[in-house]
Amino acid sequence: MGIFFNRKKKFELQYGSSKPIEDTSLEDFLRYPIWLWDYANEGVGEQDETWIHPVVNSYDVTDDMQDAHILLRDTKNREWYVALLDVKKNQITDLFLMTKNVDIYINETMMKGLPKKKITLKAIPTINGESGVIFEVQVPANIYESTNLSSV
Repeated sequence: MGIFFNRKKKFELQYGSSKPIEDTSLEDFLRYPIWLWDYANEGVGEQDETWIHPVVNSYDVTDDMQDAHILLRDTKNREWYVALLDVKKNQITDLFLMTKNVDIYINETMMKGLPKKKITLKAIPTINGESGVIFEVQVPANIYESTNLSSV
């Protein structure tokens, strides 16, 4: 467990059960919108460097967390996304469109040569105490068509 400061007092983060990042679901992120790498347990059992665990006692991403996977919502289409947040740079990478049936990883290779659109994503957890932090990103104009998914 990490020890963090929330502007006024020191508190210890509590974590839920770890799982490989590829096994996380929209439901997992709706329940806990912040997930951190679980390096402390790397090598225990089957666990490797791809495992993450949810923060269960805070909905605020702080500088102390470094890289955090967070839940975001498209402000226009209301779709759910998960991204890796570099807290110090206030930038998101590794974007996933999260649906009930499938998660779609959006990367530069996938987008090469495709028409793109800019979307606005709103962070669900607060970031350093600020709610409603906005990020603008480029995604394929028709993400379902570009991934051979007609409907999800």
